Amino acid sequence: MAVRLYSEFKSDRGNLYRIEIHDANWLSVATTFNVDGSGFQLTYEGQTDDIVSPIVGSKLSFGGYSTNATFETFVNTLKSFQENRFRVVVYTTTNFWNSWADFWQNASNPWNQLDLFWVGWIVQDLVTIEDESQPYVYQFTATDGIGRLANIDYNFNNDDPAGLTRVTGILDNCLSLIGTDDLWPAGETYVRTSVDWWETSSQTYATNKDTLYEHGIDVRVFTNEDDDGNTIYSSALDVLQQLAITYGARVYQTNGHWVFEQYVNRAAATRYVTNYDKTMTAIATIAVNDDVTIDQTSGYARLNGGQFNYLPAVGSVSVEYVQEKFSSTSKPITFRSTAPTKTLGIIGASTSTQLKFYGPHNYNITSSTGATTNDGTIAVVWRIQIRIESATTPGLFYYYNRAFNGFAASAVYGNASWSTTAGYYYYHAPFGRVIFGALSLNTAPVIITANLPTSGTLRITSEHFGNYDPANGTAYTLEPHQNDTWSTTLTIARMDNAKDNSSSIIYRVNNANPNVDSNIELNLGTTRIANGLFQTGDLSVYNGTSWVSGIAFRRGSTGTGDQILNLLISEMLGLHAAPIQRFNGEMFNDAMIENRLAFDGARYLNLGGTFTARNGHFSADWFLIDYDPVSVGTLGAERLPVAQLTSGGSNVGNYDGVIEVGRVGGMAVDATQEKIGPFEQTASGGKIDGTLGVTGASTLQSLNAGSTILDDLTAGVGIVLTNWGDETTTWASWGDKWSAGVRLGKSTIEGASVVGDISVSNELNVSGASTLSSASVTGNQTIGGTLGVTGTSTIGTLNAGASTLSSAAVTGNTSVGGTLGVTGTSNLSNTNIDGAANLNATASVNGAWYADIDDVTATASGTYEVKNTDYILFTTWSGGNGTFTIVLPPVESSDGRMIRIKTDSTISNSTALSIVPDAGDTSVRIDGESSSSMTRSYDGATYLCHNGDWWVIQKKDKG
Repeated sequence: MAVRLYSEFKSDRGNLYRIEIHDANWLSVATTFNVDGSGFQLTYEGQTDDIVSPIVGSKLSFGGYSTNATFETFVNTLKSFQENRFRVVVYTTTNFWNSWADFWQNASNPWNQLDLFWVGWIVQDLVTIEDESQPYVYQFTATDGIGRLANIDYNFNNDDPAGLTRVTGILDNCLSLIGTDDLWPAGETYVRTSVDWWETSSQTYATNKDTLYEHGIDVRVFTNEDDDGNTIYSSALDVLQQLAITYGARVYQTNGHWVFEQYVNRAAATRYVTNYDKTMTAIATIAVNDDVTIDQTSGYARLNGGQFNYLPAVGSVSVEYVQEKFSSTSKPITFRSTAPTKTLGIIGASTSTQLKFYGPHNYNITSSTGATTNDGTIAVVWRIQIRIESATTPGLFYYYNRAFNGFAASAVYGNASWSTTAGYYYYHAPFGRVIFGALSLNTAPVIITANLPTSGTLRITSEHFGNYDPANGTAYTLEPHQNDTWSTTLTIARMDNAKDNSSSIIYRVNNANPNVDSNIELNLGTTRIANGLFQTGDLSVYNGTSWVSGIAFRRGSTGTGDQILNLLISEMLGLHAAPIQRFNGEMFNDAMIENRLAFDGARYLNLGGTFTARNGHFSADWFLIDYDPVSVGTLGAERLPVAQLTSGGSNVGNYDGVIEVGRVGGMAVDATQEKIGPFEQTASGGKIDGTLGVTGASTLQSLNAGSTILDDLTAGVGIVLTNWGDETTTWASWGDKWSAGVRLGKSTIEGASVVGDISVSNELNVSGASTLSSASVTGNQTIGGTLGVTGTSTIGTLNAGASTLSSAAVTGNTSVGGTLGVTGTSNLSNTNIDGAANLNATASVNGAWYADIDDVTATASGTYEVKNTDYILFTTWSGGNGTFTIVLPPVESSDGRMIRIKTDSTISNSTALSIVPDAGDTSVRIDGESSSSMTRSYDGATYLCHNGDWWVIQKKDKG
């Protein structure tokens, strides 16, 4: 391998550049060639239109004059190779903004030596040839090679005995697959990282350490298996992108090194960076301030013709955490200490049948004194006995066993397998913390067995086994003032051929800036990396002696910790909380994408653009970087129990970490008040603020309820109905007819006719056909029969079958299962209409608006005709290149209709969408054209039918 061709030139700024073309098969001496007038152009372009892009690729273009046979021979050879023989290396004498640091760290290097500037692969199919006689220009294009990673598997094993790989090691593995690391000089900076997130319980903040070096991931998270059990690897580009997404960072090459830096780190003038050589040995961690002041006087100038504009603030930021999840196939079964065993019946097994167990595990410790002598972190261990009695050999039992060796053992659990020896499968929940003698732990583990050994009768025993101190392995013993209770609710599902659905968890944060009213959501993408105890993709941290699960992360050395994806979306929203000033124009300087530019009293970070070496001009986009954590509003996560266990493996079930903020089943979590939605923990148990629906047989002692719906009720003391004047009345039963002038609290009417006024201050339940002449009901109403309200009525929450309301104000939640006719002016809040609804008057909807999304798989030459029920089409491409046609409905029946089309990352110029009118609409146009196209990833457009044509009323702006 050697330099085959090279060329040198000086820029207008006096910088010396040297372009070398390296040939992997070249053994002779190098010869010179002449570059054209631009010297070279270096272009940066991110993956997205947003200011945050995880991967920012670069390409270098230069023209070489063909003046002799030597150059022609090289070009003819180049035509036969595609990104696997010829590479480009650019050197310069400037070393730009950190030359002082490199000098002191590598004192043997003189100041005036050529420094590495950029490295890449020549792309054969991007070479162009000028149609002229000699000397003519060959236009070469080289890429930094990061795009090559899309077609290269990340096929690396973990490199740590703990079954982990350091994040810096994963970064190095990905970059090494580009195939250019050998071109970096020994001891020089190859990778520069700048990440300031620290795990609060196990890491100590330090300005001389790289926190990424102390973080580790089990790289098996980047693999899957096909139906034949073969391992499917993620691409190295996907792995690199997931790292950048998880840390709110971007990856790019500049100034002779690769950079992995967090966006928020660039909001400050000074940041700490760690420089690594190509062996990923740390050179040093240093403080860097590389701002460049554009002062129009010292060789750094903003040229005429630029313009300022604004990117809109976003209303929310989200990220998708992807894991495998289950498909529910059976009814949940609850196990308690009084009834821990259930016989479920016969299960038929084949050679590829497995069982999946999943569902909530609840464990609580209460204290009568609040004593704290045994407070601390504990691991709650559960066990389940899965027993099958052979259908062909009665009395022969098989058990799915996994031994518990204790937390002090090197392997906490043994291998899981089927055995004819009675035993249990042991597992534990995320660690909990006993505070003031009390603990409340709710987890959702998942267990998947190996293939069943036989068909037969299935019996399950599920129970709490014990509590342990995970630090030293000792048992946690309850004190006399402490009591514990537990329950498990398991759904048992059958799996065949390991078929399972894929799902995800959405983490989302809303903008609390009062000056912003935006419905724009910034979706950061998907990642398999997060912190959560014992789940696939768990981000682990090194505490100085061993690897432990990361629980909570924060920026810098102060503040409280949070789940890493909550930290991510919070910081990204902080960058987008207000409209973002952007400058598009041309600068005269030699600053690269890594440098912030300072002018007009603000700091700007490069989004991408083109640097022309000869004249020192950088034509690009820069955005004003300003971090505003104050406007970060409500954090939330649409969380689902997830699983990705290997059949017969020794892994424990997967969990999310202890949830302190976010949403569970759509209910907000308030850790401070110990509340989840309407459910609040109290010293004596718990309470519910809101409506409790109990649909089965219930036994309640001394019920004092707010809005409560109870079927088949047995009450120990009775039901207290208030108020009738100043009296409290206990009702044992009620008749079938009431006269006028009755005022009640919670009331149930079974086939009653109330002919006068009825005032119900709490709740009205109507189970039969009833007629109310003039009703004032301010609480909840559940109506199983037909309710006729003929007068002016005020009704709180209505849950009705077939009902007719003449003039009603319904102020609460409304669920209508039949036909609802509304003839007057009505306000309906939180209304579900499953049947037909005709609104002929003014309708005010004050709640959230949801629309159905139809997933459309686009293929070459394929066609999709928009259905009558379609509103949003989410398109993804499958197969080879081509064009997919989406046919709009006939305009005759569509006036006023809107259709929205969204593309994902698979749509491009070569995998394009064509939107056309219906075949019968021969004269119909779309914005005056016969068709409309969508050829970009993450594109979006809305089509409106009006006056016999289709119109594009909204389309994502490329910016």
